[in-house]
Amino acid sequence: MPKQSRSQTIGREGEKWFEAQLPTSWIPQRPTEDVGVDALVVICENSSLNGLEFRVQIKSSMNWRIRNDSIRLKFPRRSLLDIIKGFTPALLVTYEASSKRGYCFWLNQLVADDVFLLSSHRESVTLSVPMTREVTSEIWPRIGQEVRGLSSAVGNRVSAAIRSFPILEFVHAASQALQTFDFVSHHWANGEEKSKEQTEVLHALEVSSHRDVVRAIKELQHSLPREINPIVGVDDFAQEWISSCESIIPGFGSLIPDGHPDLSKSLRGLKVDHDRMSEKRTGFVRSILEAQVRLTRLGLGYRGDNRARLIGDWAIEINGIGDEVKGVPSSVARWIRRAGVPVPLLEATHSLMRSLHLIDLCTNGKVGSVPLNDLVQAEITAHKEIVLTLQAVARQLTDDGDSTIGLDDVAERYQDACSEFMPRFTDYVKHVGPGFQIQVSVSDMIQHRDELIRKVTQVVERLACLSLEIGKACEPRNR
Repeated sequence: MPKQSRSQTIGREGEKWFEAQLPTSWIPQRPTEDVGVDALVVICENSSLNGLEFRVQIKSSMNWRIRNDSIRLKFPRRSLLDIIKGFTPALLVTYEASSKRGYCFWLNQLVADDVFLLSSHRESVTLSVPMTREVTSEIWPRIGQEVRGLSSAVGNRVSAAIRSFPILEFVHAASQALQTFDFVSHHWANGEEKSKEQTEVLHALEVSSHRDVVRAIKELQHSLPREINPIVGVDDFAQEWISSCESIIPGFGSLIPDGHPDLSKSLRGLKVDHDRMSEKRTGFVRSILEAQVRLTRLGLGYRGDNRARLIGDWAIEINGIGDEVKGVPSSVARWIRRAGVPVPLLEATHSLMRSLHLIDLCTNGKVGSVPLNDLVQAEITAHKEIVLTLQAVARQLTDDGDSTIGLDDVAERYQDACSEFMPRFTDYVKHVGPGFQIQVSVSDMIQHRDELIRKVTQVVERLACLSLEIGKACEPRNR
């Protein structure tokens, strides 16, 4: 008879022990081939948990290596990524043969606190599993409720994937409009005398940007699946933009329909108040920034008042989504075949636009009666968040085998630019938690502000463009 090694014997013992701990209505299904997990547990009971399932990875040892009341486990990085990127929650179970006891913890929660833990530069990952959740008969009701919560979170993420592409199309168009407004503003501010032809080109560019914003929001209205958590306020936003433009460009509504004749010819028949258009430019830019923040937040399923969170919670979570889509209609599945990239890109876009929006609010003193020192600290934090976001999404794209479109370089250049007015900014970016004192030259920060905003706007457009290229490759919808 073939003999098993000691580790194989203990491993098999751990699997049998775990199955013996399960409620009788929780059915463990072992894979017929090695797929990285030891069992898929299906809950079959007369309750709201019926039909839910979760994967289980069982690690067994005669005696565990313990430090600070936690079990230390080493995983190959690639194997750990494969486990946590599935659509069903993954429960890590640690069994000790000498004591006949075991503990459990959700894998995604073990890796969530350290964004560098799964860095592509690492070949292996060591996890600390707290010995606070012993596997006994009393733990299963709690596990069941956690499975329901985690499954709901995955469902929200699937919905976010479905919403990602149309929202990113809007972000792409809006970012192009922001760059055009910046280009026009820069050329009017340089003090050089303009020829008649140059003046007409600048005016046409600005009017066409207003038209493109409205077209983009109307395309979002048409493209977004209305049956899946429809985004409210889109209709009002488009109408308010048209009304504002009509006040300075009478007849603006006639320029919106697709297939409209050459814009330059149409402008000759319109009486555009160019002075008022210039005066209102900053307000239009702020409206685009706020719209991008709101739409990306709602697209990801976030709730709550964004203004109340502008100064405070700056955490960002960038997680991938696996390719397997179970129990999802094919019409929806094609949207999320590559959602591992679009959803993180939408999350990154939301974080970047939120930071830009905050910088804009601080610039114009639009945060109520917040003291000046707090405004400065908020802007510093926004710059840090931008660098962390760029670094995180670059890691995500690298892990998924996609092009980083130069994000590492952009993050480094942005960090260098911030170091011009914050000498210890690089250390500040690496620091986690409160307590870091950083000196800043406010006058230099103000001087660099437009340049930094321009860099981020360009990145947002590139992120959206990358997602749209992925979307076209996956044929996310039929036009």
